[in-house]
Amino acid sequence: MESAMVKRKWMGRSDGVAVLAEGLGERLTPEKRSRIGKEVRDEFDHLRLSELDLGKAIKEEIQDRYSERGQKITLVNKDIGYELRSCAPIPEGHNKALICYKGGAMHPMPFKEIYDEDTGHVKTRTVDVDSEFYQAALSYMIRLKPDDLADKKTLEGLAKTMGISTEEFLDRFKYLTELPIFRRTKQTARPPGVPQNIVYE
Repeated sequence: MESAMVKRKWMGRSDGVAVLAEGLGERLTPEKRSRIGKEVRDEFDHLRLSELDLGKAIKEEIQDRYSERGQKITLVNKDIGYELRSCAPIPEGHNKALICYKGGAMHPMPFKEIYDEDTGHVKTRTVDVDSEFYQAALSYMIRLKPDDLADKKTLEGLAKTMGISTEEFLDRFKYLTELPIFRRTKQTARPPGVPQNIVYE
């Protein structure tokens, strides 16, 4: 998130929106979770993520990092979980189902297919980062990408925006450009609606 903010600033914009899933709280160690809230579990032993103030913790961490560099930044964290849940969730008469996107179209997934009968927990479903849908979304994201580090002027501009050397910038953020989502050396995914004979880069 920090590198994306630096890139956004280098592009001439001081504003932006970052959307973080509360499920990130499950990736934290119990020790780290204890620092941002009380670990509470429901009757099914599910972690109550709403008890973790993840947004505030990330905001304060980034503000501290900027402060260490002698820079100032204003961040506002907002939990929109309940606002989203107050919307009508079930379209077209479906019930006992989670509405999701499958193959680019809305698709009702019955609850019985979501839960693992042996554990009683929701099955973990990861995003297919090799799908055209995700690759198209990735191309619109303001985030650090391999091309940013390969281009000398871009790298220098990002490091200058952050107030550190290019070597420090690489040491700190290069690993982000080596994530599995960048396994494709050339993105050829097409956004929905773009004809197949048009190569999207």
